[in-house]
Amino acid sequence: MGIGIVKAELLALCLEDFLFGIFATLAFMAIVVLLRRGPTTSKKTLLSALCCMIVFATAHILIDFVRAFDAFVPADGSAAVYFANLADPVFLTKSAFMTMQVTFGDCVNIWRCWIVSGRRITPIVLPTVGMLGGFGKEYDRIVLHGSERTMYLAASGIAIIVTIAQASSQDTIFDSAKRWIMPYFILTMCVNIYCTAMILWIIFRNYNPHAVFGHTRRAIAVIIESGSLYTASILGFLSAYFAQSNGQYPALDVVVPLVGIIYCLILLQTEYMHGDGTNSIHTTRVEWPSRRRGSSGEPGLPHYATSPLAIEITREVEQHEMQRTGKEKHDFEVEVTDA
Repeated sequence: MGIGIVKAELLALCLEDFLFGIFATLAFMAIVVLLRRGPTTSKKTLLSALCCMIVFATAHILIDFVRAFDAFVPADGSAAVYFANLADPVFLTKSAFMTMQVTFGDCVNIWRCWIVSGRRITPIVLPTVGMLGGFGKEYDRIVLHGSERTMYLAASGIAIIVTIAQASSQDTIFDSAKRWIMPYFILTMCVNIYCTAMILWIIFRNYNPHAVFGHTRRAIAVIIESGSLYTASILGFLSAYFAQSNGQYPALDVVVPLVGIIYCLILLQTEYMHGDGTNSIHTTRVEWPSRRRGSSGEPGLPHYATSPLAIEITREVEQHEMQRTGKEKHDFEVEVTDA
């Protein structure tokens, strides 16, 4: 396994604490930006989602500190035994908050895809099934009150918690819930990749390719960066878990604040990219002296009178604020007057 479980848990606590500090700072900035907006439905939705992520991430890291305190305060050398106890109620609570944060991040990704696609249901059917796809049925024969019954474990995230709660002291995380952990994180990674690819495809399908070199290019960069960051973190965890390394503990714990960090980065980058995010019509009048033919002393040359020339230029930009896309129209009126 390479790294011991005690070192892995301490490393996980340090990394999560560091990323939680970043998340708290970005969350404060994002809340300020959202509160500066007018009273809109999208503002309430974005702010509510951010508050939920803050609650989940804060509860998760507080539980990590409680577990570290419980493990090391006795000072009897039983820290490794304590961290290896999968059925510990505190560890189960921590795992529950992790599952809620990851699932909530999937919901936000699907919601973004739904908004960008024009609130159509068809594009989000597949990721929704993937998010619930942990909904496979697990048939375990158990004896309950002297009778054999079939237990149906629903979503794989819930199944992880239930399976770990039934683990014995000899079980490890690599064999107790492997049949649920692997599908759960593979599915959440696929949901993220699908939603990112779908949003990019909608942008390229609905917008002028030349717009890619304007605001749309920066919006695409935000989408790709956020999707890549989350996918890389899940791949890191899956690699460590496949290798049965305790390095999977820090790789998993950093996912919780990372979900919030990615969400805040999208909000802030979009805000500073498009300002208040509203479309407007700009009219610009430019005047400059016209040249009068024949005024330079050349006799016989005619004089041409000029009149105002109105030019309308429409520029398409991608307004990716996780709630809409749109066009920004600029009207320029150029008037040439006589000197």
